[in-house]
Amino acid sequence: MEKIGGVSIDDTHYSGKDLYCDGPVEDELLKIVQTRDSSEYRTIIEESKSWPIFYHLSEHRQNIVKWITLSGKEKILEVGSGCGAITGALADGAKVVDCVELSKKRSLINAYRNSDKENITIHLGNFMDVEPDLNAEYDYIFLIGVLEYAISYIGGEHPFEDFIKILKKHLKYNGQIVIAIENRMGLKYLAGCKEDHLASYFSGVEGYPDGGVVRTFTRPALEKIFKNAGLSKDEIHFYYPYPDYKFMTTLFSDKRLPLKGELSTNLRNFDAERMLLFDEKEAFDACIEEGSFPYFSNSYLVVLGDERENVYVKYSNDRACEYSICTGIIEDIFNETKSPTPARMVIKYPMFEEAAAHTGKLEESYKKLSSQYYSNKLSFNRCAMNGDVAVLDYIWGETLEEKLDEKCRAQDEEGFTALVKEYMERITPKPMEVLLKENEIETESEGESEGENKTVSLLYDEDLIFSNILIDRKNWTVIDYEWVTEEEITVKEMTARALYCYSLGSVKRKKMALEVMQKLLDMGQDDYNRIAKAETKFQHKATGDTMSLTELRNEFARPIIPATRIAHEYMDNEHRMRIQVYEDYGKGFSEEESRFLVSVYEEGKATNADVDVTKDIVALRVDPCIDYCIVKIDIIEIEGVVLTLKDKSVVHNGMQLGTDTLVFNTQDPWLQINFDKRLMKKLKKLNGEMEEMSVRVRFVTNRLPQEMIEAIIG
Repeated sequence: MEKIGGVSIDDTHYSGKDLYCDGPVEDELLKIVQTRDSSEYRTIIEESKSWPIFYHLSEHRQNIVKWITLSGKEKILEVGSGCGAITGALADGAKVVDCVELSKKRSLINAYRNSDKENITIHLGNFMDVEPDLNAEYDYIFLIGVLEYAISYIGGEHPFEDFIKILKKHLKYNGQIVIAIENRMGLKYLAGCKEDHLASYFSGVEGYPDGGVVRTFTRPALEKIFKNAGLSKDEIHFYYPYPDYKFMTTLFSDKRLPLKGELSTNLRNFDAERMLLFDEKEAFDACIEEGSFPYFSNSYLVVLGDERENVYVKYSNDRACEYSICTGIIEDIFNETKSPTPARMVIKYPMFEEAAAHTGKLEESYKKLSSQYYSNKLSFNRCAMNGDVAVLDYIWGETLEEKLDEKCRAQDEEGFTALVKEYMERITPKPMEVLLKENEIETESEGESEGENKTVSLLYDEDLIFSNILIDRKNWTVIDYEWVTEEEITVKEMTARALYCYSLGSVKRKKMALEVMQKLLDMGQDDYNRIAKAETKFQHKATGDTMSLTELRNEFARPIIPATRIAHEYMDNEHRMRIQVYEDYGKGFSEEESRFLVSVYEEGKATNADVDVTKDIVALRVDPCIDYCIVKIDIIEIEGVVLTLKDKSVVHNGMQLGTDTLVFNTQDPWLQINFDKRLMKKLKKLNGEMEEMSVRVRFVTNRLPQEMIEAIIG
């Protein structure tokens, strides 16, 4: 038994060799935890700009377990503890934490970073070797990013089911198994993120066609595994970590699913480049509207055992310590009144001692803000302090952001503007003379002399954005008033900031927000840029000297490659040299009815566009390529009738040079033959009546940069 500080490492079942390793970065991690204090980890992460350093040392990794309240009496088993990203959070709240880990170097990293704790034992070795010696009475067993490796841990025909069965033997009565795992059909993987374990595109989506020992699962597949392991439906509880379980900021549940517009933090590819095949925010909104979100959540957190009272958790620890808080929604799971909507409450609590002052002011802010507005126009969610914890009412309703999204999707600018106008009216506080009069009445009741001069200082909500207002019929309630100031903020400025924050969600939102800012607030792009700078300053106030997760992602320089760019580059490489033809039989040209004659032809060499048409044709259009180009026409021939660029039956969208050359200053060049009366008369004279006709256009194409094309045409 090796001892590092208060941590014990039991190597009874260690083979003497680490079977997996992340390479030199593990030596770097070991040196960091041996020589640096945990308070320095944030700075180290920012300076290193390294994904492995960030992944193993970030405190955000602990969010996935911190929402589970521990009393200090629990015995916990953590299987696959790795470098200890989760271990410390468990040890802070439990009596005993037993870890199982295959790698000695990772166990050393874990031990050194948690050496100040006395309740951790790390069992080195394969789980199946260690398992017989484990305590059989654990309150919690945690598998955070571990179940997917069961093939290599457990083996056999049913490794995942067998893994759960074995763990159940070590669980105390009423104990819980907590599992975090990716959803192989998670929306981010469908949209172009690489599979986490294999770093390859779509391998999970395609069902791991190349084999291997890693498997992630959809929700139905997980449910089947758990039921086959002997668990009933009532013992399986799904939660949805967002953006994913590794760096979770929000935890949803079946009792509190995400709302439309709520999932807009999707570009979090810290580990590798990604494609962006579609707008994930819009796709998530569609899933939410149709009720299919649980099947497309990026990750799952599953609690096996009794139901928990938590229905929602949001971490705001992507901030300086003095502003880091957690918001939760707690439900009366027993619901003794049998109400169709069980009682709920919202709690906000500090994640560090330094943040206690931040949550401690919420009750006073509630009282002061409530007195400043007409309650029939704008009310504030009631708050009462219980020690350092703020307890607020749970309000049912739809966010103003959701309602604006409905108007935005319908391109209903009038309806959108009407809602913003109503917002402006409702956030206008009572006139000062009313506030003074109300204040005098209040002070008289406290025994102060009548007529005594009294001043009223207003409190301004800095974060009165659309997502912080819930609407239930005619009632508008502010549910979050965490950021307040005594510095005056005009209604116009509040509205402008709310529109700016709304615009960040999608391209459609930004377009609508900019139009309304212009027409309603008389603000243009310069004002938008000014608000953006002010917002950056506001965010830095919250984050202090630390980088937000978004800033960190940008520092890691992991590219995001939109599908449009992928398509454009694909076209640049080859497929711009294709001949596309359109035939008009009286209904005009359409993309749906067009076709490509050959896949690719060689630039600079003559090629033929051969098309068979019927006598009913009105017009034929030939696109020689899909780019800026110069095209030399060798021949245009229809059943022996030769046409030139001088013929009125031939039109184009280029500029003619000489008798046979066209210059196209467009990426959509075309040459069109109109089968007008004059042309049909020529054809009939030469060939008589025809049911079908063969058309040949022979030409040579050379692509040129737009700048050169413009220089040629002068």
